[in-house]
Amino acid sequence: MEAKDYKFANAAAIDRTAYRSLKVATAGLAPVVEAFVENMNRVVSVVEFVMDSPEFAADFARHRAMLSATIENNVFLSGEQLATFSVEVTKRFIQDEHSKEEADLTRTRNEASNILNLWVQVRPSLKSGIDGIFGAMITGTWTAFEVMATDLWEQAINCHPAGLAHLPGTDKDKQVSLTKLQKFGYDLRASMGTLLKDKLGPRGLADIRNGYRLAFDHDCATIEQALKNSAFDQLQAIRNVLVHRAGIADEKFRGVVSTTAWTTFELLEPGKDRIVLNGEIVQDIVRRSIEASTNLIRAVDAWLSTH
Repeated sequence: MEAKDYKFANAAAIDRTAYRSLKVATAGLAPVVEAFVENMNRVVSVVEFVMDSPEFAADFARHRAMLSATIENNVFLSGEQLATFSVEVTKRFIQDEHSKEEADLTRTRNEASNILNLWVQVRPSLKSGIDGIFGAMITGTWTAFEVMATDLWEQAINCHPAGLAHLPGTDKDKQVSLTKLQKFGYDLRASMGTLLKDKLGPRGLADIRNGYRLAFDHDCATIEQALKNSAFDQLQAIRNVLVHRAGIADEKFRGVVSTTAWTTFELLEPGKDRIVLNGEIVQDIVRRSIEASTNLIRAVDAWLSTH
């Protein structure tokens, strides 16, 4: 029986430079970018660790074998000499790992992918672990986006309160308690976004889009376009199904599949079929979410730079 291909190598091939190279002109947005980069690093590192571990272990075993053979052929080495030699072999092993070319890394990850496929075939209980890794990458990417989008909104208003802090509402909605004024040292000039952050509600995608619509109500076509990206709808939909529905597609998920023409899941039957992830699907979702997120950051940065 041929082992099922979970396409681990695809999930490990997410391009980190797509978000690591992100720069902003607005100093106040720098912490938002830094947090987003670190959150995405965690997502990508999950599968990289799994992919690189088999090859790392195999390489280490080869170096240990070389060390053992050398010791056997040099029975007259002193204990101090053996210890020194062992350290040198370990250093060489680490240097070899660091000097691997990109082509070597791709080759070894493809080999590791085949090994992992065979492991799951031999031990089916590992399948839940594979689902957990892919699921963690999806939920981690959603968290990275959600945190970035809300913090970006907050910091943008903090940086430009005169142009963005005019959220509509009744006089009661706009009242500020003395306690909050005390919290900010009676100076709200650089804290209006923080003060108004609760306006974004429970932080779902609809609330995020609405919050940006209320704050950026002029010269904001690029921001609106960035937020309309269907990658966000698909990311939220699949994350919610994984977290709230045990991975079983529901009508809401089916609706997103239909409205965004998401052919990957077009045959799933709501209430019956479970979402099955592989590295190729996860790579596509994460890659497009990163691209959409960086576009949003650049759009907000550009707005602040020109207003």
